[in-house]
Amino acid sequence: MDHKSNKQITIYDLLYFLKRNYLYIVLLTVFSFILGCFFTLRIKPIYNSFAEIEIVEDDNSGIAKMPGFEAFSDDKKLEDKIRNIGLRPILQSTINKLAKPVSSVFLTSDYKLIYKFHENRKDTLLLKYNNQDYDFVIDAKKGCGTLIEDVRDFLEINDEKDLLAKISLDIADSKFNVSNLVLPEGDFESGCELPKYRQMYILNTKSYNPVGWRKTFNGIITLYGLWPLSDTSKKYSLEDTFTDGDIRAFVEYLQNTLDISHVKETNHLIIKVESLGSKEAANIVSCLIESYVQEEKKYANQRTSDQIVFLKDEIKNNSDSLSVVKDKIQKFQQDENILSIDGNAEVHVEQFLKLKSQKVEQELKLDDLVNAKQIYNKEIKKSDIPKSYELAIKDTLRFLDIKVEIANNRIQNIDEEIND
Repeated sequence: MDHKSNKQITIYDLLYFLKRNYLYIVLLTVFSFILGCFFTLRIKPIYNSFAEIEIVEDDNSGIAKMPGFEAFSDDKKLEDKIRNIGLRPILQSTINKLAKPVSSVFLTSDYKLIYKFHENRKDTLLLKYNNQDYDFVIDAKKGCGTLIEDVRDFLEINDEKDLLAKISLDIADSKFNVSNLVLPEGDFESGCELPKYRQMYILNTKSYNPVGWRKTFNGIITLYGLWPLSDTSKKYSLEDTFTDGDIRAFVEYLQNTLDISHVKETNHLIIKVESLGSKEAANIVSCLIESYVQEEKKYANQRTSDQIVFLKDEIKNNSDSLSVVKDKIQKFQQDENILSIDGNAEVHVEQFLKLKSQKVEQELKLDDLVNAKQIYNKEIKKSDIPKSYELAIKDTLRFLDIKVEIANNRIQNIDEEIND
C-alpha cells in the first residue's frame, strides 16, 4: 500500500529559508534596485504642453444653417477642425516658421555681448544683475560681431568672484514669437560662431542634455560614453540649410507627437504636443496655433472676397431684370385696378429679392462644399497618410456628397418658386 503524505510549508520553514539565504536575497534586491534605477535614468523625460482654443460659429459656414443638420453640425464642424489642424499644410507651415534662420545674442565667459543677426535689428535687451534690470537698446545691421566689449563696464560693477553667474540676459517681450531674438545655449567665443537655427530637438539642432539625477550619474548611465543618451542623427553646421527631405521628416515627427482632442459638450479643442524640453513644447504649440489662425484667416478672406465678387456680379446682372419685373407688376396692377401701384409692387419686388437672396446664399454654401470636397480629394490621394486618417477622409467625403445633393435640391426649388 502506498502512503501519500502532503507536506505543508510552515512559517518556521519560511523563516529558516530567509535566515539561511538572506545574503543572496539582499544582494539580489540591491542589484535589481540598481538595475531599475539605471534603466529609469536612461529614459528621457517627455514634457507635454497644451493649449485650449475656442471654435467660434461662422455664420457663413453653410452646413450649420441648413435645415436638418442643426443637431450634429457643431460636432461635425469640430471634427473637421481637428482634421484641418492635423493636416500637413498647417504642420509644414509651423515647421517652416521654426526652421527659419534666427537672430541671436550671447554673453561669453570673458563678458563680451556678441550677436549674429540675419537682418537689420532694432530691439531692447534686458541685462539682469542683483535683481535689477538694465535696458540695452540694440541697433545693429545684418551680420555678426560684438555689441558690448565688456558688460562689467556697461553695468558699472567691479570684478568679483562668480560674476558671470549673477548676470543674465532676457528679452523684453518674453512671449514666443518667430521673429524674436534667441538666447542660444552652449559656449561661443565670437558672434559668427552662434547657431544659424533655433536649438530645438524637433529640428535635430539640439543635443539632449541631462538634468538632475540624470546629470549627476550621466557617466554611469552612459557607460562613460559607450552608450550615449543623445540620438541626434545629424548635426547642422553654420552654413547648412534644411533640405526638403529634412522638412518632411520634421513634419512627420510633429504629426506623430501631436494630439488634438475635443472637450465634451463644448466648442473647445485641446492641442497637445510632446517634446524633450518643456519650453520647446510650449513654443511649438504657440507656433502651431499661429499657423492655424493664419490659414483660417486666409481661407476666410478668400471666401469673403469670392462672395463679394459674386454678389457684385449678381447685382449687376439682375439690376435690369428687376426694373422690368417691377414695371410689369405696376402695369398689371393698373390694368386690374389692384390697390395702390407702388405698395403692391414693392411687396412683389421684396418677395422676388428675398428668393434671389436665398438662392445666392445656397449657391455660396454649395461652392464651399465643392471646395471642401476638392481639398479632401487631394488629401486622400497622398500615399503617406495613415489608414485611419484615410478612412476618416472617406467618411467625410460621403457626408459632403449628401450636403451637396441637399444644396442642389434647395437651389432647384428656389428657381421653381422664382419662375412661378
